[in-house]
Amino acid sequence: VIDRIETLEQIITRDNSIHFELKDNYQVIIHSKPHNIIYNPSSTGIKFHQCTSRVKHIMGAFGSGKSTICFMDIFIQATQMPPCIDGVRRMRVALVRNTAGEIETSLIKTWKLWFEPVGTIKARKKPNITIDHKFNSGNGIIELELIFLGLDKNKDLDKIKSTEFTSAYLNELSELPSNILGFMLSRVGRYPSRKMLEGDAADTGNIEWKPPYWYGIVSDTNPPYIDHWLYKLFEVIRPSNYTLFKQPPGLLKDKEGKWIKNDQADNLRYIGQDYYIDKVEGNTQEFITVYCCGDYGILKTGKPVYPQYNDDLHSIDDIKIVPNEMIYYGIDFGTITPAFLVAQLVGGQLRIIKEFLGDNSALEEL
Repeated sequence: VIDRIETLEQIITRDNSIHFELKDNYQVIIHSKPHNIIYNPSSTGIKFHQCTSRVKHIMGAFGSGKSTICFMDIFIQATQMPPCIDGVRRMRVALVRNTAGEIETSLIKTWKLWFEPVGTIKARKKPNITIDHKFNSGNGIIELELIFLGLDKNKDLDKIKSTEFTSAYLNELSELPSNILGFMLSRVGRYPSRKMLEGDAADTGNIEWKPPYWYGIVSDTNPPYIDHWLYKLFEVIRPSNYTLFKQPPGLLKDKEGKWIKNDQADNLRYIGQDYYIDKVEGNTQEFITVYCCGDYGILKTGKPVYPQYNDDLHSIDDIKIVPNEMIYYGIDFGTITPAFLVAQLVGGQLRIIKEFLGDNSALEEL
C-alpha cells in the first residue's frame, strides 16, 4: 500500500511540475536536468510562430534551424489548444519525411535534441513510429501525439486515409510528392473532435461549427530548383492562405564580389560564425547559392554538349553589348517551345547576350 501511495504521489508531482514554458516573443524553456533547455527564436522564427496561415513553409540554407522552428511551432500550438471536456488539451500531429530511414536520422534526431526531456514519454514503433508526450505547460495537462510517416510515393498516401490529425509537419517538402499538401490538408483539423471538446452539447450545436484551434501544415526545405513544383506554388501561384518564409542568407558578397558571412543569418549561435564561410572553398557557385545562401537553384538535365562548361568560369550575371560588333540571332522554331538567342563574337569568344524561351507559345510571342 505504501509503495502504491508513493507511486501515486510521484505521478501527481510529475504532472503538476511545469515541463514546457512559453515566454514572451516565443522564447521556450524546457525544464530538464541538470540544466534547462532554452529556445530563443530568430526573427524568422518569431514571424513563423505568429503566422496563422493554413500552410506555413520555411526555406533556407543548410544549418539554419528550419526543423527546430517547425518542431517548436508544434509544441507551442499544443499549449494553445482548447481543453477537452475532461480538462486535458490534446493534439495529434503527422510528421512526414520521404523515407523511414531519414525519419530516424533527421526528424528523430532533432526531436531528441530538444524534446526528449518534455514530460512523460511513451514510444512505440508499430504500425508507425509514435511518440506520446504528456506534459504540463503551467496551464494544465497536455497530451501530444507525434506520428512519424515515410511518404515518398503517391501510393504511400494510402497509409493515412481515414486518419485524423490536428496538424502536420512536412520535413524537406521538396522531396515529397506534389499532391502531398492537398492530401494532408484533408486530414488536419479533425482532432480533437467536436464531441471531445463539447461533449453532448455537440449534438445540438451550430452545424456551421469550425475547430476552435489552429490547424494546418508547417513545412520546411532547402531551396529546390526553379522548375520544381514548390517554386511554381509559392512564387507563381501564391495561394492566399499559404505563407513562405525565406531565411536570411548565410553569405553575402562584398563590393569586390568576395563572399562574406551574413551576421543576420539565422542560427549562427548554434552552428558557429564560420559555418558558411568554411563551405565556400572547393564548392561551386550553384552549391553556395542553394545551400549557403538559401536561394533557388538552376536545374541541369540531359547530356551537355560541352562537358567542360562551368557556370563559375564561363558565365557572369550581366554581359554588355560591344558597340560596332556584329550581333547574331539564333532561332529554334519549336512548335510550342520556341527559343530566340542574341549573341556576339568578340575576339574569338562567343558571348550569349540574351535568351528568350517560350512555353506553349508561338515564336512571334517571344
